[in-house]
Amino acid sequence: MDSFVIRAIVHELSSVLLSCQVTRVRSMVEPGLLLTFRSNQGERELLVSWSDHLSRLHLTGRNWPVARIETPMAQLLKKHVVNGTLLGIDLPVGERMVSFRFSSPLDKNAEINLTLQFFGVYTNLILWEGNSRTIITDLKQSIRTVDELKCASTDKGTSAPGKYNPFMISRSAFDDLRKTKSDLTYPLFLKRSFFSISQQTAELVGKFHEDSSATEWECFERLIHIYQHDLWSPAVGYHRSERGDLVPHRIMAFQLSEQDDQVTRFESFEAACDLFYSYHVHNQRIEILKKELLKRVKNELKKVEHTLTKLLEEQHECERHERFKKYGDLILTNLSDMQPRQHHLTVSDILSEPVSEVTIELDPSRTGVQNAQIYYKKASKLKRREAVIGERIARSDGKRERLQSLKSQIEDSSDLAYLESLQTVKPKDVVRPRKRSKKAGSDKKQAQHPFRRFQSTDGWLILVGRNNKENDLLTFQTAQPDDFFLHVRDYGGSHIIVKNKGRKQSMPAETLIEAATLAGHYSQGRTQPALDITVTQKKYVRKPKGFPPGKVLIEREKNIRVEMDRKMLERLFTAQDES
Repeated sequence: MDSFVIRAIVHELSSVLLSCQVTRVRSMVEPGLLLTFRSNQGERELLVSWSDHLSRLHLTGRNWPVARIETPMAQLLKKHVVNGTLLGIDLPVGERMVSFRFSSPLDKNAEINLTLQFFGVYTNLILWEGNSRTIITDLKQSIRTVDELKCASTDKGTSAPGKYNPFMISRSAFDDLRKTKSDLTYPLFLKRSFFSISQQTAELVGKFHEDSSATEWECFERLIHIYQHDLWSPAVGYHRSERGDLVPHRIMAFQLSEQDDQVTRFESFEAACDLFYSYHVHNQRIEILKKELLKRVKNELKKVEHTLTKLLEEQHECERHERFKKYGDLILTNLSDMQPRQHHLTVSDILSEPVSEVTIELDPSRTGVQNAQIYYKKASKLKRREAVIGERIARSDGKRERLQSLKSQIEDSSDLAYLESLQTVKPKDVVRPRKRSKKAGSDKKQAQHPFRRFQSTDGWLILVGRNNKENDLLTFQTAQPDDFFLHVRDYGGSHIIVKNKGRKQSMPAETLIEAATLAGHYSQGRTQPALDITVTQKKYVRKPKGFPPGKVLIEREKNIRVEMDRKMLERLFTAQDES
């Protein structure tokens, strides 16, 4: 978040949260907190995150995953802030340091301050007492006194050599500064010259300058005017991925250009931030899981390859069994030429072509026949060992191939549910679930939410089975007779149930398309551009005796054809209930 986005969000927070009471503080699964405020209009939730590369602050209406164990910061906020009232929000001009001032629930005359410094991976939260100016705690454990809470800029108008305050510069000073950096492009000039202007903001101003007849100063002046008068317009900018999909690229506090096909405007920063960050948190979770899983798979591959190297060395050693057998044969053939207590026997190797001399080591304490028997035993042992090693090499080769296949699947996957399922699988077994001790209540929780859960645009609940057993459980034990059933035609796939609480004869068109798209996605035909989907009510689905798990007979069905819309799937994944 740059200083412009932070200013815009603080402007929205001030209009909604001032004078509201804090009723709850919760820790998130990702590094962050959820603060619940109560007002006359109901409850509102504030999200604060210091996650690497996704640090942020905004109102939220989404159900973010909550941690089971509270962090020390959350525990201290519960003590010092819960039941307190938000008195004010302070943000120095052009800065990325926001301070929330609360009335203390422990002392009516005291103020508690929560200061957030948004500096990327160095984002910090500082909790301090306003009257005594005492630090209670901070995330980085780097702040000792309140006086150390410094802004990035100073009152002199510059925070570092070559960096100027954009809110205090005149036109003549701007023109003079531009002349000294005429070799730079306009966006680069803005970014390198002014401390509050990020690369994102500089690029937006630069694009406006290219598309309009305004001068560089006029574009700059318009930017400052937007900031000083809080003329914000929340939006999300998109760009095309390598696959050609439009993906959320940046949160925008304003738009200088009227028309832009790759920008979606929102009524609030709450809606814009929820869409943008839910997408990127989802993808970040996927990348973290991939990294963890690939590390485990690569470590197991390394072990398997080391084992294979050792087995191949042993196999090469076992190939000597034919030579040992030949030594035994040569000793027995030349018994008449042997002397007592002989250490070596040099004879013509008549068993090989061309014939050559070979020297055989002997045990001088044994007879010729006994020496021959020793070589026969070695040959027999190595031959048996060679067969066992061959089987082990074949198994290890198969294991390596499966691990390499699993590695490729993980690298190519963007399915969070699939990656999470692999967390309970040992890489060395590839398909065997890891045995884990069951915690109290875990079975009950799994029984409550054993399926994938989605919310349609119209608010209808969509349930998706994860495997054949879950399909049977979903359709024949969870679904009600009037619920709607969907399944892909001509391919294997998940059962889809759309809950029909109102017992209506049909579901909304948008919900039908979304549920059908999910049926296609969670099927063996997911790579097809379009698929046929069967739709009926659950009461027309039956399972004859002897049918395997997941297989059913369907009556009174209808067929619809849907395009596999990636944007729709991404929107559904964003709204997926992960509880």
